[in-house]
Amino acid sequence: NLLSNAFKFTPKEGNIVLTVTPINSKQMIMLSVANSGSGIPKEELNTIFELFYQSTTGKKNKGTGIGLALTKELIDLHKGNIEVESSPMDGTTFTITFPIHEEAYTDSERVTADYEENSTEFQLENLIVPQAYLNPKVLNKTILIVEDTLDLQIFLKELLQEHYNIILAENGIEGYHYAKSNIPDLILSDIMMPELDGIEMCKKLQDDQLTKHIPIILLTAKNSTHSKIEGLKSGAIEYINKPFNTNELLLKIQNILIAKDHIISKYRKEVISSPEVSLEKSQDEIFLENLVANINLRLEDADFKIDELAIPLNMSYSSMYRKCQFLTGKSLVDFVRLLRLKKAAILITKQGYTISEAAFMSGFNDPKYFSKCFKKEFQKSPADFKKEAQKHGVDEYLAKYEVSSFT
Repeated sequence: NLLSNAFKFTPKEGNIVLTVTPINSKQMIMLSVANSGSGIPKEELNTIFELFYQSTTGKKNKGTGIGLALTKELIDLHKGNIEVESSPMDGTTFTITFPIHEEAYTDSERVTADYEENSTEFQLENLIVPQAYLNPKVLNKTILIVEDTLDLQIFLKELLQEHYNIILAENGIEGYHYAKSNIPDLILSDIMMPELDGIEMCKKLQDDQLTKHIPIILLTAKNSTHSKIEGLKSGAIEYINKPFNTNELLLKIQNILIAKDHIISKYRKEVISSPEVSLEKSQDEIFLENLVANINLRLEDADFKIDELAIPLNMSYSSMYRKCQFLTGKSLVDFVRLLRLKKAAILITKQGYTISEAAFMSGFNDPKYFSKCFKKEFQKSPADFKKEAQKHGVDEYLAKYEVSSFT
């Protein structure tokens, strides 16, 4: 924490010095972290170790007010002492002293464990959530971490990178742009950040058609009902207070991702296969319905350009592409091909067209290529698919493959 603060508050081309010195015949250690810069106002030196205290200096690097308080608490638990000296000319120096000999601690204060020196089993058992806690269905998804405190950013990355793909942002502005360019599966964000805080970032993401579907978890040191309500009103789906339990955080992330997958699965089965008008529709449902409707208008045209779909949707091609891939799990090319094949399945089984006719009517110029694609999608050739549908009942058979009439 002291090093993180030093890097945060030291100006460009400034100096940071870390010194570790044995004292009292190596019975104690003195550790100091010094950095150049504007220093801490004299009137604040007696209060900087208080919980939630925030300095009036360095507004761009304003923190949560818990780092130094927890640092002092840890030093006190290790029978140590921390002091600070600061001046506008000389910068700031934090000095810590604490005992390093076993006799300084009572039996109840010492922890022993039987494990080999090179083994990590003891550390992993106590620090890392067991893999069995996590559902394999949500592993390898992408999480965007938006956190301006370096040590917490590193901690969250190390906690999550074993299970997820991680993208890091240092503030709300970076977080907003990274969310738009990468479309993560979930965002984990601090609230108190320079330039653009977590709540304002949430509002911007919720107002953007491309990113409003992304679930957001807010982390904060402010344990107040007002702050929680503000966070939830901004569009966050969960609100977690610092310090947090790592297992609880991991399981909440997992539950949110599983719930989101269930919704996407519902879209793929219902909205994609047979778009219907409903009284209450989410923005994602409206997007998919409009996308499917515009694709259906062009299915017979084998030469239509996919980027033309973006015009009636009032979106850029890249935005439409990323949104489609997120909600359907398929690229635009694969998604269009899927709808062509579903239309062909209906033409063959319900409307009596030949395989060649169905191929051309669904936008395939080459019947052989059509048959190859059809078999890959439905695990049966068009002819066998038609026979099985007639044998088992066309409607029931089409429903088995999530194929229904197109509107």
